[in-house]
Amino acid sequence: MTQSSESDMRPIAATDVGNGRFLHPEQALAYLGVNLRDFDSLVKQYGIGRYHVPEEGNQVLYAREDLDEIKSALKTEEPK
Repeated sequence: MTQSSESDMRPIAATDVGNGRFLHPEQALAYLGVNLRDFDSLVKQYGIGRYHVPEEGNQVLYAREDLDEIKSALKTEEPK
């Protein structure tokens, strides 16, 4: 999945992961309905931040709120 150094990730609390506000990369891919290559491109294009729970190591998480921006844009780009 997407690699990131700890210095460019924003820390969050473990409880934020459990309540569905943040998604693991695999969950984010499914949420958007895209493949890994497209996901990486979209994250860069929209400047989506990466998050982590410091106590749980160097995992990468994405905010559902941020992903909603991409999801909305993808819906408007779909052919009619």
